[in-house]
Amino acid sequence: MLPPPVATLRETDSVKDAIDVIIRTGFTNIPVVDKEGDLVGVATAQAILGICLPEYLLWMEDLSRYSSFEPFGTLLGKESSTWLADITDDETYAVVAADRPAIAVAEAMARRKTNVCFVTDGAKLVGVVTLKRFLHNVFRD
Repeated sequence: MLPPPVATLRETDSVKDAIDVIIRTGFTNIPVVDKEGDLVGVATAQAILGICLPEYLLWMEDLSRYSSFEPFGTLLGKESSTWLADITDDETYAVVAADRPAIAVAEAMARRKTNVCFVTDGAKLVGVVTLKRFLHNVFRD
């Protein structure tokens, strides 16, 4: 039996809600569901960081000289009014159907280069498999 997700976010939640869930749970990939519980994407800590550090800033050689960094302040001021729709990734997460074998989970995580795979029944999110849990169940159980 697959355990239910530790946490989910609704597509109507804010970035503040996502940050709170990531901090509370320690998970960095939180599934995002619609009002019917269908999986619509994933909110990631990387996507939140991407709001603060747009790609063009990463072209700079060294950002450490900036002691007061404006993008973080900007996000802090807008985190309650920035919606998950602005950062939800709907294409790059790993997902498998509940009736698929374990090898399908491994393949999905390997292809997407992620450590979490969402399990669905149709479009409904029914569980989450982490790489740590997968390795434990396959190699140690």
